[in-house]
Amino acid sequence: SDDVYQIGELACSGTYQEIARAVNDYERPWAGRLVKRLGDPNILTQTDDRQKRGMTMRQGYDQAGLRFDLANDEMTSGIREVREALVPDPRLRKPRLQFFNTCPRTITAMSRWTWDDWTRANDKELKERPRDKYKDECDTVRYMMMDRPTFGGYRMGAQFVHKRQRARR
Repeated sequence: SDDVYQIGELACSGTYQEIARAVNDYERPWAGRLVKRLGDPNILTQTDDRQKRGMTMRQGYDQAGLRFDLANDEMTSGIREVREALVPDPRLRKPRLQFFNTCPRTITAMSRWTWDDWTRANDKELKERPRDKYKDECDTVRYMMMDRPTFGGYRMGAQFVHKRQRARR
């Protein structure tokens, strides 16, 4: 039914190899088939001169064995996608997006994420961007929903059309 469940979360730091090892150790017991990994395009395209001069973070993770697709970072439509996914279906009485209790950081962040406000002027409206506190976990949910996950799309993958088939149509 194309419902989305977040069943786990992991926060770690270290070198690319240490992070790849931690991610693989975390994912191994789930016994699922990994289809896609999304990453923050602002972070993955940054250069990381600590490891190797001119190498982006995405290249560093690639070398360590973690492949990432760049996520869609559009804020307004991403928030709209998450909001729509959290509205319960009238017939089934449950939202399309749900979180297991094994995701305490994400649940806390989603329940406390707010719009940024001005520090000095009380007569101004809220800023057009969310507050930075609790932002990281909410960004990962937004990236996931902006990918518009469907069971068929992830199970079958993209359908490629060869040049000959395209020319006949």
